[in-house]
Amino acid sequence: IDLFGHVQTATIPAGVHFKTLFANSHIFSLKTQLFDVSQDAPTSEGLMVELDVSVLFRVNPTDVINIYTTVGTNYRDILVKPEVTSTIRGLTSRFTAKTLYSAGREEMSEGIVKELNEKLSKRGIIIEQALLRKVVLPSLVTTAIEEKLKAEQEAQKMEFVLAK
Repeated sequence: IDLFGHVQTATIPAGVHFKTLFANSHIFSLKTQLFDVSQDAPTSEGLMVELDVSVLFRVNPTDVINIYTTVGTNYRDILVKPEVTSTIRGLTSRFTAKTLYSAGREEMSEGIVKELNEKLSKRGIIIEQALLRKVVLPSLVTTAIEEKLKAEQEAQKMEFVLAK
């Protein structure tokens, strides 16, 4: 609650409360929130990969007043969005396209959570989870990976036939 520009030093818990006529109350959700982002990012080989990432985060109840006085109620767009996009671009450049497409997804998700918590926890935002929903590689790379897998399966089939 702020009254004529002065912000109270204590938060008000959920429930019914009375407020003075000129006081403004600002509601902050302490529930887990979802932030979806879809962006193109370069891999370590320089290939552009399209990523869809969902980040689950929440506001630390003890830092609500600090967030309101330093950032305001639009903390999602001011704090969370730029940090998420920057972290995704930074982490994607450490992985190859093949790694992102297969085994590196979990490592990428864990890296996003770790880096975002390092950056945002001191500002009062707690990152719970980052989910890599979709990784779209350039079509040339996708066909090359599929052909390689097909060739490996053919080789295994021939080894099996020769072993008989």
